[in-house]
Amino acid sequence: MEKRGGESTPNKSILSLEEIEEIKKENERLKRENESLKMENIYLKKLDALVRKEEQENGKKRK
Repeated sequence: MEKRGGESTPNKSILSLEEIEEIKKENERLKRENESLKMENIYLKKLDALVRKEEQENGKKRK
């Protein structure tokens, strides 16, 4: 079978074990940060709902 243009196998970059471990650590850090930000977002939505409810009960308007 003959090779045609564009069908060559791409050169894969080989990472060292140190680089792989560093990538894994960064991935875990980002997962933790993402989870923290999700929890913060939930908290802020609940806080916003509470503030809106209190303002509505007191007849005040938000800016």
